[in-house]
Amino acid sequence: MFGIGWMEFIVIALVLLIVVGPRRMPEMLSKGARLMAQLRTASRDLRNQIDAELVDVREARSEIQKELVARADRLYGEVAEAEDEAKRAKGDIRRSVLELRDDLKKAGTAETEKKAPQPKEAPP
Repeated sequence: MFGIGWMEFIVIALVLLIVVGPRRMPEMLSKGARLMAQLRTASRDLRNQIDAELVDVREARSEIQKELVARADRLYGEVAEAEDEAKRAKGDIRRSVLELRDDLKKAGTAETEKKAPQPKEAPP
């Protein structure tokens, strides 16, 4: 107890016996024992309160972690949806560009045919 060996305990008891006296020694020892019991009880109560608070903190941490995981999952889902939409839009844009190129080629061919010199007809 408190790192006190038997020799130190005997020395303390002798000093206490000399200072307090043999008549008051039992009363002092009983007060000391009550004080130690109260300290143990207070220590145990404090430890129990701390343990209860730690349980509450752990539960709150667990709930927060669950909420964060759920939010992260939702965000990953939204990101995946946005990526899919972007891929679809990219495909739509590619198709539109190809269609425009085809239309421009057709328009260019038609314009070239209009501008090309027409063979002159031979006089009859």
